[in-house]
Amino acid sequence: MRALFRGCLLALSLPTIAHAADAAERDYLNGRYGESARLYLAEAERGSAIAETHLGYQFQYGLGLPQSYEEAARWYACASEQGEPNAQFYLGQLYDRGQGVPEDPVEAGKWLDLAAAHAPTSRGEYWRTMRDEIDGKMTLDELSEARRRAVAWRPSFACAPLLESEELQLPTHKDRRREADSER
Repeated sequence: MRALFRGCLLALSLPTIAHAADAAERDYLNGRYGESARLYLAEAERGSAIAETHLGYQFQYGLGLPQSYEEAARWYACASEQGEPNAQFYLGQLYDRGQGVPEDPVEAGKWLDLAAAHAPTSRGEYWRTMRDEIDGKMTLDELSEARRRAVAWRPSFACAPLLESEELQLPTHKDRRREADSER
């Protein structure tokens, strides 16, 4: 009975979730990055890997949020653990460069290998090229370990949520007004 009740609740909430994700994407595409971040945050806190990836990207490039490689890596990691290939690709690049995470070619190789294995058709060749470039920087032992980690990896849906003492600093009403003025 509980499963049926939860299923009904989920079915009722899907249109709302889809609407929020669409609104977030629309705001992002129209350059309203602060509002987009607010909407994506709500979805990310519900465990949406796509929203977590978008938040990571906005943190990485400072789009509507303060630029922070650490926050980008954290959100990419949450999405990557769920199997989101875009997040895996971006996280692999951060590990390669040591941005927001310690530089670690083995972790970079693992995430880029996983991303390349599930790459969208339009990005597959580029992602494999990037993976191969990073593979070329590793010793044979490191490469073997990266492949072993990729093969052993399994999706996980447990992600460290924001601690209650942490608060994400999103833009204020003034920032939203400034965004609206720039659209005119």
